[in-house]
Amino acid sequence: MRAKENMSQSIYLVCEDTKQVVHVSESSSSWFRGADSSFVVGAFCEAHFGQSLSVIDETWHIDEYTEWTVANVEKQFALIAPEKKSYLAGIRDSLNESA
Repeated sequence: MRAKENMSQSIYLVCEDTKQVVHVSESSSSWFRGADSSFVVGAFCEAHFGQSLSVIDETWHIDEYTEWTVANVEKQFALIAPEKKSYLAGIRDSLNESA
């Protein structure tokens, strides 16, 4: 039973309307860490602004969703929020600065 207490749990933000998800944090009984990329989380939130978002953990079948990552954030943003193209330059600049 003690080993289970030390297992980590990933937390995701999900949009059911678009079937997309982004990793926002991970925690265990003794530690916590935030998102792999705050820029990706921010872009996800901006693209999904006004939509209903939920918090889930990895026990959901997240493989049924498109997960936003550093590798696909620009593509996903352009698909979900094409009217906000100007934000893509800022996302790209931020990702390049953090690399």
